[in-house]
Amino acid sequence: MTFRFRSMLMAVAAATLLCLAPVADTGAKTANDRSYEYYEDALRLFSIQDYRAALIQLKNALQQDHRNLSARVLLGKTYLRLGDGAAAERQLTFARSTGADDTLILVPYGRSLLLQGKHRKLLEEILPANRPPDIESEIRFLRGQAHLDQRQPRPGAHRLSGCP
Repeated sequence: MTFRFRSMLMAVAAATLLCLAPVADTGAKTANDRSYEYYEDALRLFSIQDYRAALIQLKNALQQDHRNLSARVLLGKTYLRLGDGAAAERQLTFARSTGADDTLILVPYGRSLLLQGKHRKLLEEILPANRPPDIESEIRFLRGQAHLDQRQPRPGAHRLSGCP
């Protein structure tokens, strides 16, 4: 074999090995995988009521994948548990506008509005409807609380004093 033929054969063999090698390292994780891991950790922290640590992990999850709706909803609920109604409202509104299911959003969203004293907004935006009974009862409770906070009796209700 000549030197030229041998070097060409080695180049072909090297190119073949490169083509057969996996394109991505199997140990490498995608941003979605990392986002999911952060979310799972946040869910665990939330369940043991470590809301500040959960908040950090949820922010990490959304930094990896801003479209992670589960993390967005849990972030809204976490802000609610920390007493930050405005931040909770922002996260839950964003989650709702990007496709999160209303059954997951409406009750914490209503609580965030109550926490901020936005009673009229709650009464205008969250109306009774045909939802699962546990969700509907919570919504009716929130609406009742908003009416009480505004000192508005239910329309058509009569006062106990005997006035019409």
